[in-house]
Amino acid sequence: MVKIPSVSNTLVIQSYRTESVPEWIANCLDSVRAWAALQAYEYRFIGDEILDYVPPWYRDRAGGRMPVITDLGRLIATRKALTDGAGTVVWIDADVVVFGPDDLRADIDGDHAFAREIWVQPGGNGLKVYRNVHNAYCIFRQGNPILDFYIHACLSVMQRVDG
Repeated sequence: MVKIPSVSNTLVIQSYRTESVPEWIANCLDSVRAWAALQAYEYRFIGDEILDYVPPWYRDRAGGRMPVITDLGRLIATRKALTDGAGTVVWIDADVVVFGPDDLRADIDGDHAFAREIWVQPGGNGLKVYRNVHNAYCIFRQGNPILDFYIHACLSVMQRVDG
């Protein structure tokens, strides 16, 4: 785990494997690390140890679907960081690149936030555009009720999966 300390009470967390990292992912990680430093946020990188946050039964039922497994890992790592004293935790997926570091902010009015995603793919007569809420960039503050509910929902859904 790599930590870069800060003078603020905001922690940015990212996770990815540490071996055979594609150059484009390394560039994305570097852009987020630079953004965190620019904002004077603490930065923490978590490698494969993100899997340690996820109960074995959950990993088994997820059937090797790493995005499902690491989604829960990110939530539990975020909760631990808040419990350990971070005032705000910002999770940013490893495949997110920060193009405008002066424009990306984590100072939100509420106690949580999620990114909006615009996904474009081939559709019936051309391109289909999907607009969704996405957790590739999410923010949680101390005392928010959403994080514990989100963790509970992930665990509850997976308990119903046959494998």
